[in-house]
Amino acid sequence: MEKGRKTDRVQGSQDVAVRFCFVSCAICGVGFALPMALYLERVSTGAAIYCPNGHEHPATVDQDSPAGARGHLLSELQQVRFDNLQLQRDLARYAVSPPPLDAKELKRRARILSARAEGVGIGGVICVLCGNEKRGRSALRNHLIRQHAEDLKLEPASRFE
Repeated sequence: MEKGRKTDRVQGSQDVAVRFCFVSCAICGVGFALPMALYLERVSTGAAIYCPNGHEHPATVDQDSPAGARGHLLSELQQVRFDNLQLQRDLARYAVSPPPLDAKELKRRARILSARAEGVGIGGVICVLCGNEKRGRSALRNHLIRQHAEDLKLEPASRFE
């Protein structure tokens, strides 16, 4: 490499997916998008959102807004997951007990579920069994092993293939 010549390679670059909230201004009708994280932050603090033409709009969560619809769907999904887990526990009482799992298989199942977990915010993930938010995938794996060992044993093996 010649002295003073820059390389084409960028160090530390990373591809990131960003979700957007699409909004149209009620005053001028201009459609615009802003990152969902910013929209939710504005909703939580009660701050306003401004359209590109400078019109102020209150950031509120209602059923028609993307954040309200997302929150409603997430709460419904969590309720369905909780009901499913309760049914599995009830069935396990009456069924033949599953074969005991060794610690290695339990860790493998927790690792698979943490890899499939739904991301929230920056690095956060949601536990699929109880809905608690954890700061990272390793924290979720530990949570699954410590808090949901019996639930992991109830899950069918086909879910972890």
